[in-house]
Amino acid sequence: MRTNKAQRKGTPLPSRLKWLFWDVDFKELTWEKNIDYIIERVLTYGDWKTVQYLRQRVSDNYLRRWMLRREGRGLDPQALRFWELVLGLDHRRVSKWIATAKQNPWYNRLHHDTTRRNPLRKTT
Repeated sequence: MRTNKAQRKGTPLPSRLKWLFWDVDFKELTWEKNIDYIIERVLTYGDWKTVQYLRQRVSDNYLRRWMLRREGRGLDPQALRFWELVLGLDHRRVSKWIATAKQNPWYNRLHHDTTRRNPLRKTT
């Protein structure tokens, strides 16, 4: 059986998600090829409408299994805590993921603590 070009490419994303993928060629993204990347972006940066779209597209059970499989990688602590509550993830497990992420040397560069005082900053 022959398939047309659109079927070989996969299901394209709706244009309302384009703003989440500023760094890639949006037209090349498909659910079939890029589902992990799409889920990560929506869960990390998505607004309520994009999250609702994702939850219509995949079940909460699928998202829960996705989080467990990836052990929270790619999501910041704030997002992990939010999804812990929404998806009913085990609190101790999520805490372990966050502790592991904080051991990464890049963590402090990417998630600097804005509550700490900058010693180089002049105060009046």
